[in-house]
Amino acid sequence: MARNVLHCIHGVNGLVVAVGENGKILHFEGERCEPREVMSPTQATLRSVWVESPSCAWAIGDGVTLRWDGEVWQEIPIETTDAILGACLMDDELWVTTERGEVYRHDGRRWWLEARGAFGALRSICAVDGVLWCAGDEGVVIQHLPEEDGCP
Repeated sequence: MARNVLHCIHGVNGLVVAVGENGKILHFEGERCEPREVMSPTQATLRSVWVESPSCAWAIGDGVTLRWDGEVWQEIPIETTDAILGACLMDDELWVTTERGEVYRHDGRRWWLEARGAFGALRSICAVDGVLWCAGDEGVVIQHLPEEDGCP
């Protein structure tokens, strides 16, 4: 029997998205409290979601990244099979963390490996004033200061 577990919820005015096991994606739109299950292009576990606007959102999970364009969720290939655990947007770029402690950036065209740590899984990521903060196993918290020109 398939599990009905949700791992993350995030939203903005007009769209809240919850994601979970077996590729489950739920949308809460407008002021409705009733979820609408949305077709997912994956059966992989989705572990995090970041909603920028009702027409731009990202869902990430076990070796998969998905992008919502306001109409459909589409898979955006990433060069890792690791579980992708955390996600956030900064300056219109998606930043994600993995169970191997890696930090990737998607610039709208391709993925860049930005950092690789020796700390184990990085489970969460956020951006504050142009600085990325990651938290993970063993209580580790690290800062990442992206290069000003945006190139690795």
